[in-house]
Parts: sequence; structure tokens; C-alpha cells
Amino acid sequence: MKLEFPEGFLWGTGTASCHTEVLGDNDWRGYMTKDGKMLDRNIEHDLHRDEDADLIAELGNAYRFNFDWAKLQREPKGQLEIRAVEEYRNFLEKLKDKKMHLMAVLHHFSNPRWFVDAGGWTSKESAELFEDYAKKFVAAFGDLIDSWNTINEPAAYMTHGYLLGYLPPKKKDIIAGFMVLENLSKAHKLAYNVIKEKFPEKLTGISTNTLIFYPENPFGVMPAKIIEHFTLEHIPDMFKEADFNGISYYGKIPFAPGPITEALNPGELEKLGKIHDKIWEYYPKGIEEVITRFWNKNKKPVIITENGCCTDDDKFRVKSIKEHLKCIHEAVSKGVDVKGYFHWTVFDCPEAYLGEGFPFGLVSVDENMKRKLKESGKFYLKIGRENALDMD
Repeated sequence: MKLEFPEGFLWGTGTASCHTEVLGDNDWRGYMTKDGKMLDRNIEHDLHRDEDADLIAELGNAYRFNFDWAKLQREPKGQLEIRAVEEYRNFLEKLKDKKMHLMAVLHHFSNPRWFVDAGGWTSKESAELFEDYAKKFVAAFGDLIDSWNTINEPAAYMTHGYLLGYLPPKKKDIIAGFMVLENLSKAHKLAYNVIKEKFPEKLTGISTNTLIFYPENPFGVMPAKIIEHFTLEHIPDMFKEADFNGISYYGKIPFAPGPITEALNPGELEKLGKIHDKIWEYYPKGIEEVITRFWNKNKKPVIITENGCCTDDDKFRVKSIKEHLKCIHEAVSKGVDVKGYFHWTVFDCPEAYLGEGFPFGLVSVDENMKRKLKESGKFYLKIGRENALDMD
């Protein structure tokens, strides 16, 4: 039996410059991950653009990406660097020649050093500086872009950068964190208007990071409820200017009373009898629950902007893709307007604050930077080519 998806469905993959590129002068350069590694060179995507474009195009008909803001704009309100624009445009043009739908993300976690030195996202001028960047980015690349994310996962950026202190700027300051959210919201509104003024027909929104939060014991009831409301209600309400619900979903987190993940509490999920990858409890049904929740709230179409599985077991990754897509199809069959799915990610690469050894990719990358399509990649590309999931 095959589960057919709607005509014109987007089958994509995604990357982020802070995970893949040789970094420019930004706040992730020199950043030390949990395993003691620096992310300065990552998987050297800059040096493998032609090869990477071929792999990306093989894996689907769509690609979600961002570019290194620090390489494009080297001073406040400065003109974009001509050479950087040319290099990035050449890459995008190769993908457009392959008939790819391109979704551009203006901000995906990293910031230019000059922006950080000016106060970063706690500064009153941050939204205005971002608007200036958005105007210049849209002018330089807008003709090649089909849809837009202004901000990637604002709740995750604020939580990991300003509350937990895992990611740059590595703060633990709740007041600063809420200032950051307010400024990200203002920046989103300004950038949204910039894009819609130039390209009113192109879908524009954010990516909302979602998980299923639940209590493992009575002590976890209130924390789980608070985090759920903050992540799935409060934050989306701050970013209402959106043409679609961009959903990032990875799994489930129990609270007892604090959150339990494999990354933070190794072995605890195993003790509780939970199936999990290297970070979260495994729960494919949650993706249907989340997208249905957002659809019922505002009836805007849904695009899965990120979904994947952090594991060394590629057979488990195949299982994860299959079971998540089955749940998405179930939502579609019930009337939810899902327009596309972007698997995270194309390449194995260092993972945020955790570093190496946390693979999400459909393509492996060895120490010599040699790329190799995994069996999960072959499985995924077949789904995209057939626009259907084979359940046999």
C-alpha cells in the first residue's frame, strides 16, 4: 500500500550555515561545544558547493537554508559584500537550474560579531539593523527565492542562548531573554513587511520549534504545562505575521520535575523504558498532534520546516522518516493543509552545543570531507520522486 501526498507537495532538506560553512566573523566562530570542539570549519560546505548542490537536488524538490550574515554584511547597515553575494547566488542558481523550490531563512542562530558588539538582540537597535539586512538580502537574492522564514526557532534561540547558556552568547539571564524575544518579534514584523512589499505572493513566516511536553510524575505537571504554553502558545502569538505555520518537530520531553533528555540526562530515558534517539524521546504521533493543533488554531497551511532523528543507526532513521510521514499523511487525510516537509538535515555535521557524534544527516561526511549518501537518503529520495510513502 502506498500513501499518496497532495500534488505539488514539497519534499525537501535543510541546512544552516552555522553547522556547515567555514564560519565568517560571527559569534559561533571560536565557540566551544560540549565535547570540546570548535565549529570554525564545520563540514566546509563553502569548498564543496557544486557537489553539495547535486546531493541536495537528488534528495528532493525543495531546499531550506540560510547564509552567514557575517560574510554578507561586515558592518552595521553596510552594503553586502559583492564576492559573497556572487558565490551564494551561483550556488542558488545551480539549484534553480535543477527546478528546486528554495526557502530562505534570514536568521538561523548566528550573528555577525559587529552585531554582538553593538548589544546583539538585547539592543533597541537590533530590529532596525536586521530590517536593513533583510532589505539588502531580498534585493540581492529575492528573485531566486520561493518562500521565506524570517527567524528560525526564536524560542530555541532565546532558551539556549539566554536562559540555559548552551549557545552563544551563553547567557543565563531571564530578563535579557525576554528582551531578546521582544526584539526578535519586532525584527520579524519588519522583515515580513520588507518581503511582502517586494514579493506579496510568496509564503513568508517563521519556524516554530515544537515538542510534546508531559509530566512523568506529579512534580512534572506544572513545569510541563508552563513550557508547553510558552513554546506552543505564547511564542507563536508573538510572531503572528505569517502566511503559514512553519513547524520544527523532533520528539517528546518528560518532566520529573525538570526535563529529561538523553543529551542532558544520559541513560534516564532508558531507565524509564522510553524509546529514544541520542537527544529526545521518540514519538512520531506528536508531529500529527502539533500540526493539527496549529491548523485548528488559525487554519493557515502547514510546512514542516524541520524534522529528523539524531542517531548512528541509519535503519532507525529510515523507521523515523516512515513513521513521521505516516502521521503527517494522517493529518492530511483529516483535512490539514500540509504543503511540504523538510528533513533535517542533508549532512552529518556538528550539532549545536553538543558537537560531533550527534548525526542527523541523510549524507555522511568523513574526516576527509568525503560525502556519501546513506540508505536513509536513498529511502527518502524515493518518497519524493514518487510523491508517496510505500507502507509495504
